[in-house]
Amino acid sequence: MEYGYLKKIRKEVLKRLVKEKRITIISNNCLAAYLYQDYKIEYQSPTIGLQIIPEEFVELCHYFEDYINEELKLDDAPVKEKYAALYGEREVKDLGFPIASLNNISIYLQHYKSFEEAKNKWDRRVKRINYERLFFILVDAESNLSRKLLLQFDSLPINKKILTGNIDNGDIDSVIFIPGIGEKKTWFECGKYGRKVYEQYKWYKWFNNG
Repeated sequence: MEYGYLKKIRKEVLKRLVKEKRITIISNNCLAAYLYQDYKIEYQSPTIGLQIIPEEFVELCHYFEDYINEELKLDDAPVKEKYAALYGEREVKDLGFPIASLNNISIYLQHYKSFEEAKNKWDRRVKRINYERLFFILVDAESNLSRKLLLQFDSLPINKKILTGNIDNGDIDSVIFIPGIGEKKTWFECGKYGRKVYEQYKWYKWFNNG
């Protein structure tokens, strides 16, 4: 009973922490969605419920406005094999979700039952993008990104960008060291009072200062 009450209070506190709700969070995995949910903000980003391979995400960030104006299309090409090889899925045929493409970037629609559903929400959320308050987050979810890629992301001509990882790369300006975030299947797990691993970083301060 006490835990549930404290968790409810915590949710109310989080809801009030972000002062300006017109923000667009672009991430390579589900972190954007979790942050919107935590702070009770309407989705204003198309990168919700999906995953983008880090190398391609860096490309997307670099030429964001060009890519985001491309049409999202269904992709039945062998990109499934690329995803399976990178993330160790059981069988390509068992991925169980649609895959789309944004020009040459593959979008893995993990939390959608159909491409049509995903495209409808993607198009709607693209219209909500606030280009004045764009925040880019690259999550090193498995702690296996190369230093070369980390430096490529760090060198992008983007002011509001963060790279989160379980390995302390303190000499790279945009890296935020979050213990446990790079351990498989732990970065989104809840701790005391429902606090998730990624909440070791005070995201609301970043959003308020952006």
